[in-house]
Amino acid sequence: MPFAELSTAITGVISIARGLKSLNDFNQVAQVSSDLLERILTIQGEALTLQESHLSLLNSKNDLEKKLLSYEQWDNTASQYSLKKLIGRSFVCIPNESNKTPKPMHYLCAKCY
Repeated sequence: MPFAELSTAITGVISIARGLKSLNDFNQVAQVSSDLLERILTIQGEALTLQESHLSLLNSKNDLEKKLLSYEQWDNTASQYSLKKLIGRSFVCIPNESNKTPKPMHYLCAKCY
């Protein structure tokens, strides 16, 4: 049940509850009360379903944000290196000259990096 339908159902429950005041017959009150309780339970179930969907979407959003951050960090690391051709078909990644990291001079395997 989408949110708009849930809102409509809640409005219906409120109008039924207001209508209880005008009933005098015990059987009518019992019937309307039973109907009201059934609708309330349905609304609670649908609200719980919406909460679960919302939580699932939040978890997916958090996972995507973590993945994006990982890619951004990777891009930052990758920008510190350049691809250099060695003898034959061999390539290595070497630190850029502008990369002033305190690491000693090193090469990274182009396939592994």
